[in-house]
Amino acid sequence: MKYENDEVRKLANVLDVIARKCWRGLPALMGLEPQPTREQLKQALFFRPSPDEDLGTKVQGGGSLEGREITQEDVMIDEVDSVLASVSWAEIVKTVQWYAREYPVLWAMYKKYIVNQETIKIGWGREGALSRTASAFDASEYQIKTAVRCVPYKIAQAVSMGLCADEALPRSS
Repeated sequence: MKYENDEVRKLANVLDVIARKCWRGLPALMGLEPQPTREQLKQALFFRPSPDEDLGTKVQGGGSLEGREITQEDVMIDEVDSVLASVSWAEIVKTVQWYAREYPVLWAMYKKYIVNQETIKIGWGREGALSRTASAFDASEYQIKTAVRCVPYKIAQAVSMGLCADEALPRSS
């Protein structure tokens, strides 16, 4: 059972990274934009202000890896690839759409918080994302924190249980 929970947690983390950091991540999760590319995921995982910044370590010795630099980026993008390979993108989109319909307030809180975080980063307003989102929903900051933490996890849990597997997949044109 721990394995299953670990897989759900990993998928939840990937969904959250896509939503928060990928170019057009939220629309992609809703099926309004294409799935993020591997390059977009790499950029989302590692924003590097300077191309000279080194995030990796050299692997010394050891046969076939000798002389190859293994970076933290390699390890993380491989894990993201592995998680996304375990489930179809269509199933993720279908489950996100289902969640947004079934739990519209929680989904709206999650989206609003992400939008507020980004607008604050670019200098629109002095109030924090948490308090701004709480005000918008007449909710406590604790309720917003809970929603932000639980939404990606609940979506990942629904994917793992195949809650939307019986619904027809959208046809591509």
